[in-house]
Amino acid sequence: MATQSIDSTIGALNSWKEIASYMGRGVRTVQRYEVGLGLPVLRVAGRSHSSVVAFKNDLDEWLRKTVSRSVATTELRGASIIAELRESLSTYANLRAEARSLVVAHRSARLELRTSVARIMEEIHSPHSANSCETGGRPCA
Repeated sequence: MATQSIDSTIGALNSWKEIASYMGRGVRTVQRYEVGLGLPVLRVAGRSHSSVVAFKNDLDEWLRKTVSRSVATTELRGASIIAELRESLSTYANLRAEARSLVVAHRSARLELRTSVARIMEEIHSPHSANSCETGGRPCA
């Protein structure tokens, strides 16, 4: 009982279960927080799987820093995504404009080609063509 009264005055949590309960998470989750996010828990020196102790004020401070860091990271990631999206939309608009000009150029080239082919066909079939014989307008043999 003496340990409980000392623990309550300094805000110590003496097990993963107490830490998890205090944080409103599961035991495995807070254990992952220790490994992956640096949750401030204390162990007997040199023993990685021994009993743990954590202080409420340390956990509260860690939560404040972790949440604010997480929010800042999310905001930066969001800003980066927005910038990338704007750049992609700009590239898309430029490509659309280029595609429209290529369509116009293609139509113009097709019209020019048709005109040239029609002129060539007319010259081939014309009786006064340089390639035709004087006798019947047919090509010379």
